Amino acid sequence: MKKPQINWERLAPVGLDGKREAVRACWALAGSALWSLGAPIRMAQCWRWIEEARMHGSAGFYMRPFSEIMGSALWGFTLTAAWLLALAARHYVYHRQGSRADYLMRRLPDPWEYRRRCWAIPLAGILASAVLALALWGFYWWLYITFTPPECLRDVAIMTAVTRQ
Repeated sequence: MKKPQINWERLAPVGLDGKREAVRACWALAGSALWSLGAPIRMAQCWRWIEEARMHGSAGFYMRPFSEIMGSALWGFTLTAAWLLALAARHYVYHRQGSRADYLMRRLPDPWEYRRRCWAIPLAGILASAVLALALWGFYWWLYITFTPPECLRDVAIMTAVTRQ
């Protein structure tokens, strides 16, 4: 069975390397995911402080709120999405340079060819960025709720709602 191949030339404007742009988008997503690792690192520091306080007999220590722990952890995905929108704009500008290929692209038999070449890679990257950010947020929330002792959570309503399910 033949492995399906992606025709990268059809996903980017003529003259640009679609595979290179897709690889750059993947690197941006990987960098965003690495940047988001700050959240579980901050969680681990808080868990360590809670355990040290328990060992010394201190009471009343609370875990920092989830929103404070997350902080700027997912900003990398926002920046990646903004960069991909700028890439789509660059694709439109690229078609308008020199010989004005945008006029030719609009006259092709496939009316979606022009839009596909301008938006395929950026939209795929934005979708991947949103899915990855949401998945990581859910995983970090699960870590927060699962490994934080219930008595150390400030918002008891959230904890009771989670434990009732």
